[in-house]
This record gives sequence, structure tokens and C-alpha cells, in this order.
Amino acid sequence: MSISLHTRLWVTLFLILGISGNLLAAPKPYVNTPEQVAKIFYTALSREDCQMAIQLRFNYSQADCRRLWDLMRGDGSEFKNFTITSQTENTAFMTATYSSIRHDASRETKMTGFDFDIELTQKDGSWMITKDSLEQRLNSSISHDSQPSPQQQPESVQAQLVEGKYPYGFPPPLSHNLLGKSIRSVILGENQKLVALTFDLCERENEVAGYDRAVVEQLIKNGVKATFYAGGKWMQSHSQETKELMTNLLFELGNHTWSHGNLAVLHGEEMQRQILKTQRVYEEFRDELVASGYHQIPEMRTVRFPYGRCNSESLDFLRQQQLLAIQWDVVTADPSPKQTAKGIINIVKKQVKPGSIIIAHANGRGHGTAGALEELIPWLKRQGYEFVTVSELLQEAQEVKAVDTCYELVPGDNVKYDRLFKQK
Repeated sequence: MSISLHTRLWVTLFLILGISGNLLAAPKPYVNTPEQVAKIFYTALSREDCQMAIQLRFNYSQADCRRLWDLMRGDGSEFKNFTITSQTENTAFMTATYSSIRHDASRETKMTGFDFDIELTQKDGSWMITKDSLEQRLNSSISHDSQPSPQQQPESVQAQLVEGKYPYGFPPPLSHNLLGKSIRSVILGENQKLVALTFDLCERENEVAGYDRAVVEQLIKNGVKATFYAGGKWMQSHSQETKELMTNLLFELGNHTWSHGNLAVLHGEEMQRQILKTQRVYEEFRDELVASGYHQIPEMRTVRFPYGRCNSESLDFLRQQQLLAIQWDVVTADPSPKQTAKGIINIVKKQVKPGSIIIAHANGRGHGTAGALEELIPWLKRQGYEFVTVSELLQEAQEVKAVDTCYELVPGDNVKYDRLFKQK
């Protein structure tokens, strides 16, 4: 019998017969696909076989396993419908279905069932689970079973229940010395090469902008994480596209003001409206998606100033709202009709460094952007870069480069945009 056949039979026996006990305490079985790893890991969890589970998930402990087992404990817990949603050479995203039968304090039978998300990474030839949304979904279902319906609860309690549904440490812990500053890039630890791709989705007051689906498809095809800075008006006129981005684990969204207002020119209520109205649109979409079963969606906690323009008043207002201002240190210049894919590629190759935040556009105004990604994504990977969202970049930062003003590349280089937007 060949080794490959032997190992396939071993995995099949494990899944069908539920082998446990001392046999599962043996070294990690040879499995070479994300589906195999996920099926064995979650089957082990359902049987409280923590010795097996910790071998198939990064930074996973016996305590983590037992805590999850306590949440799952019920009759007939089952995992099924493992489906790959996106896969690259070293990263895979999956969904799976969890179902269980519970008995509450009054001995009434409660059926629990939901889909959850899984992320896996391949390192040194082995696939392992990096994170999932199972624990958050379980906490949410238990909390709903033990609480009155939302209509019967005070507004503050409803908000607290919703807040508990967002996994993976999003939003990142806000460092108070960064509030009221304009963040341009970060400094990382030794040997860390992280980069954040960001794409603006802006739409001015008297127009309807587009959506560059080719950019998004390039990111999804290559399993590349990115952050989209969406205007509130753009989200409203592109509601389906917004929800697609919000529910994709690769992406996060930030606030790009309501109608691309210049917040160095606008003041008072009009300046505040540009921020707050956009936040409200996002929250409405998020609440709708959560009600539909998507519980992995983070809050919107970062803002990008249109035109790269701000002043002390707008920075202070973001500080009051506990929102971080995110700018950039690499400018693709893709809004220019003269820009090309080759031009973008040359800019990024010359200017990118670990901790960079790259700005581009995906609202149909990015010239050469999708074409540039075809070459830049594999090139950056060959240079050892890992793609992360802005929130993840901030979480990994040893130091954050933040300033008291806003600009494109050097202070004062974007004052010319002030004449495009006047206070009403």
C-alpha cells in the first residue's frame, strides 16, 4: 500500500468512524488540502479532542479548545457544508455550517444553526487554520437564547448585544495619542513586510460615480486583503456593491465623507454632516447584514479625508468621534487620465516599503489600476510582502507615523483643491 493511499484511508476512517482517545493523541495526520484540515479540526472540536485540534490551528491552546467546547456543548453538534470561497497558493477562505440541539433552563429544545467563516494559511507545506468566526457566532446565538427579544430591551442593551458579534479583534484598539492626528504609514518589527492597499470609492454631490469591479476581482482572485474608503453617497447609490465588500472577509471599509467634501474648507455642522451621515449609512447596512446572519462585519473606525485636505477643526472632530484619520505614503496618481498601468507599477516599485499605505481608486476613476494590480500583486509577494487591511497594519505597528496636518506627499502640496469646494 502506498503512503498516499494509506493516509487517505486514515483520514476517511477518522471522519466516518470518529476515532478518538489515545489514537488521536498521535502526531498530526498527514493532510494536504484546506478542506481536510477544516473537517478534521472541527470534528475534533465537536468531540472535545483538544490534543488533535491544537495541532491544526495556529496559536491554539487547550484552554481555547475547552472554552469553545463549553459553548458548543449540546446534543448532536455537527459541522458540514465546508466550501472554499477563495484560495491562493498559501491562503484559503471557507464557509461551513454548524448545527446543534440545545436544552434551555425550562428543558425546551432549541435548534441552533448558522454558517461561519474560516481562514487557513499554508506554511512549510502544511495547511493550518488561522482564525474563524465560530466562537462569535456561538456567543451571539447563546446571548439571543437567554435574552428577551430586541424589541423588549432598552436601546443601550440592544447596542451592547450587536457589539459582541464582531470577531478577529476588529476594530483595532485605538491609541489615544493617534486620535486627532493624520496617519501616513507605520514602522514594523524586524523582518515584517506588511503593506496596505487602499481604494477610494468617492462620489460628489451632483454625480453618480462608477465601480471598478475588475479591481475587486483581482483582489479576490489573489486572496489579497484591502481597505476601501467609501463615500456615504457612493454607498447609497451602490448598495449591492457595498454589501458585497462588507461581507467579504478580505476587505474592510472606511469613511470617505458623504460627498467628497473638502474638510479643510467646510466647517461646523456641514463638516460634521460629511462624516456622521456616512457613518449612519454604513451602520444601517451593517445592521441589515447582521440581521441576515453576517456577524463578522466590523465597525467603521477609520476616515480618509478627500483631496488629502483637513484642518485642526476636522481633525479634532474625528478625535471626539474616536475615529482615526488615515492618509497614505504612496500615491498611484490613478485619477489622472494620463496615468497608465505601467506608470502605477513604476511608482509602487520605487516607493513602497514595509508599513506603506498605498492609495488608488475603484470608483471607475482609476486609470490603469486593475491592469497594474495584475503585475504588482505577484511582484509584491515575490518581494516578501503580505497584504493586510489598515486595521491589521495598525495592530502590527511598532510605531505609527502621524502628523498634525494633511497633504499628498509634502505639506501644502494639495492646497490647490480648496478652490473646488466652498462653504455654503
